[in-house]
Amino acid sequence: MTISPQPIKRFKKPFFQENRRELLIGFCAVLIMVVRFLFPMELVGEWFWINILLFLIFPLITIKFILKEDLKNFGFSWGNYKTGIPMALITITVFSLISYFLIKAKYKFSFYIPAAESFWTFLWFDLLVMGIVFFSREVFFRGFIQLGLEKKLGIYAVLGGVFLNTLLFLQSSWTEIILVFLMSLVAGAIVWRSRSIAYSSAALWIISLTADIIIIRLVNQAISG
Repeated sequence: MTISPQPIKRFKKPFFQENRRELLIGFCAVLIMVVRFLFPMELVGEWFWINILLFLIFPLITIKFILKEDLKNFGFSWGNYKTGIPMALITITVFSLISYFLIKAKYKFSFYIPAAESFWTFLWFDLLVMGIVFFSREVFFRGFIQLGLEKKLGIYAVLGGVFLNTLLFLQSSWTEIILVFLMSLVAGAIVWRSRSIAYSSAALWIISLTADIIIIRLVNQAISG
């Protein structure tokens, strides 16, 4: 008579132990957003440094020294460039056209106005400040949140990044809020498909750059006219 071996019972890990990584990312994300809303930003310098500290430096410290993971897991790679580059180019074309028609219709984007003051302001604000800010936000919303949580949340991780990104613009007009929501959604799709934050951050930065060029041109036309 043979005795069949009893199946080994696998005990499920406690919830907090099994989801420790994702809970830590979620806690850090909420903490960053709370701090962001608690500190008013009246000057461009304050806005610039708070964006860098909260959306770039803090997530990087968390990834490297707390989670102890490779930055590639959070979009710091070229990923699938055959997907990322075409999606970025389409995004730039579509939203640049939308920006053109909105600006042409006398709609003013408050966060684009400083670049219209002078050529040197344009270089400083768009080529340096906005480039770093857009990259920092993509690190946080698309890299840290979206890619960090997608193993557990799937497509909902994309929506989480989009929702938190849109919260930053709640004091703006409905047109700006909708535009930011749509651009964040498309940026999330780019990262989802390409596995990199390089293409989404570049696309958003170029869209902003294009909008500022349009504003500067219209301002100069109004002055000369």
